[in-house]
Amino acid sequence: MHASASSLSLRRLCSSGWILALLILLPLRGSLATEVFSQPFNGTGTIHRSCFMDPDGSNWDEFAWDSFQLASAEAITEIHWRGGFSPAYNHSGGPVQEFEVALVANNLSLWEPDVVHPPLVRWFSGDNCGQTLVGTFGGTQLYDYHFTLPSPFQAAANTRYWIHITAYQNGVPDWGFAAASGGNGSHFRKQSEYMYQSVPGDFAFSLFTSAAPTALIVADVNPVNGGSVFGDGVYPLNASALLSATPASGFGFDRWTEAGSTVSHSANYTFTVTGDRDLVANFLPAWQVNTVSWPSMGGTTSGAGLYNAGASVTVEATPVPGYEFVQWLQWGSPASSTPVWTFQATAHVELEARFAQLPATATFDFDTGTPACFPSQIMPASQSHSGLTAFLSPWSGSWSIQNSFLGWVPSVFDGNFLYPSSFNCTLLIQFSQPLTDLGLCFMSGEVSSEFDTASLLRMTAYMDSPASPALASVSGRGDWMSGAYPEGRLELASAQPFNTVIVDVPSGQPYPVSNWFFLDNLIAQRWQAPPVMLTVTVIPAGAGTVEGAGVYSAGDTASLLASAAQGFIFSSWKEAGLEMGRQSALDLLMDGDRQLQAVFAPVLGISRDPLADPGLLDLGWAWPAEGFVLQQRSDSPPFAWSDVLLPVEVVNGRNRVQVPEELGVHVFRLAYVLAP
Repeated sequence: MHASASSLSLRRLCSSGWILALLILLPLRGSLATEVFSQPFNGTGTIHRSCFMDPDGSNWDEFAWDSFQLASAEAITEIHWRGGFSPAYNHSGGPVQEFEVALVANNLSLWEPDVVHPPLVRWFSGDNCGQTLVGTFGGTQLYDYHFTLPSPFQAAANTRYWIHITAYQNGVPDWGFAAASGGNGSHFRKQSEYMYQSVPGDFAFSLFTSAAPTALIVADVNPVNGGSVFGDGVYPLNASALLSATPASGFGFDRWTEAGSTVSHSANYTFTVTGDRDLVANFLPAWQVNTVSWPSMGGTTSGAGLYNAGASVTVEATPVPGYEFVQWLQWGSPASSTPVWTFQATAHVELEARFAQLPATATFDFDTGTPACFPSQIMPASQSHSGLTAFLSPWSGSWSIQNSFLGWVPSVFDGNFLYPSSFNCTLLIQFSQPLTDLGLCFMSGEVSSEFDTASLLRMTAYMDSPASPALASVSGRGDWMSGAYPEGRLELASAQPFNTVIVDVPSGQPYPVSNWFFLDNLIAQRWQAPPVMLTVTVIPAGAGTVEGAGVYSAGDTASLLASAAQGFIFSSWKEAGLEMGRQSALDLLMDGDRQLQAVFAPVLGISRDPLADPGLLDLGWAWPAEGFVLQQRSDSPPFAWSDVLLPVEVVNGRNRVQVPEELGVHVFRLAYVLAP
């Protein structure tokens, strides 16, 4: 309802005194209320069912709406109605636990209620609304009911609305409205999922407005094309008023003001009526921010919505296990490499969060694997993707490939998916390599109009066979997100590798339960042995460099290459004191963590001048060479090397050793001794 039209009409009515005359009519049921609309009971025992099996619904649920319109704008404060329990169901539903009471807008293109959008107002009574027996008519016991609205409903003049009242019962539901006369002779109902129809018959109900003193609540919009408001009008004093502001396309709600001062930043403004008020719903230009994921199974996004111009926008991309975030694209061009990205709303934007599959991951979407799949074929025996093969077989029931269900595809699915061809289905999946994680998207078979709670779906992991002990299990329920059936995602992770998975609906769940489900986008992460470390120590420090040390996958071959620094030569590779080789290049199997030593020797020289002094050894090297010792070897068996214990003298910066003539040795060397 636009404020400008309703406010002017209300002002004219108030100035004429017409509303005051209406409000002082005789009260009903001893309350200060005036009847403003009525479809009187027609005296028959006919029942128009409108009832729900609490808490999860059933195939016997039925929902009904009947229309009304008023000649003048009114603040509806009470609803009275007559109803009973259909004899055809033999009182199978039990007593009414509570009523759902709602007023619904008319579908402007059709003569029927707007069942796509939420009701204009909706309440739950919490009781049976004063159920009072009034007698038996045509073999049916009928009762009167009444409900006082927590906040008056402002009904505009000459506007069609629909009343929707549903009884909540514990058994097979059987409550309904009593039949009436004086209406248009028809009402609207829904019997099973998406089965809507217009049928003959009117409901017996009346609408009332308070006869207490009133105040006028006026609500305008700024700018005039910025949006609309609902809820302004005449209210009884001390009543609770609710004003709702709805932005027009291209606008966002800003605030409620009164005489230029801000009174609320909430689009739904509730207050107690103490007198006349003139309020303004202020709107600002707004920009739409849309986000999508690519690929759709790679992750999720948040932050999309309508933002006032200049407002701060934060979008977030969250990858699923097995994928990683890459970047945000804005209108197809790179915009940010940060998964949580904040910017100002200055224009309409289309954002795409790009995700990439990790190297150890394989995605089975039944669109890109081999062999190729097509709708209506019997489920393939296997699917291969990214070097991994999944062998799929029915543990119970049967499966096929489809690309829609009743012409609809769940939001969590993409293209082809696994379709249960019978009830009580259980799926066995065996993989060609061990896994650590498995995620999947699913939809189960509970219809939204019949159930409040979705059935539990379970994944259980084993090694080689379901007969072996279970290694991990996960279960979860879907939510009603994009259609009539619950959709969801399960993520199974195991500390121990597994290659076999059972997907089923576990037994023991209370009624109602669905034993069939649909699957798509299985994301498997292959098990990989923990990495191993290769460390190399250079002996002596600074004598050279080594390439090839670092982290390896278990079973890999490491290639080492030693390079000597100036003044040194490579000597040998050693591990745990054992020599591994004397070549500077070495290939090493990484079957675990390994620690090696690369041993280098300085470029050394031993010389003597037999003419000057044959017993004087001149020891020359380019570096101090700590750790090296002079050794000697006898010229007769057993030719063993031993350390020379003779003193070393420094003469003119040279190291010299005087060898006595009687020593009888003629072979010397410099050897490096490893520290213990």
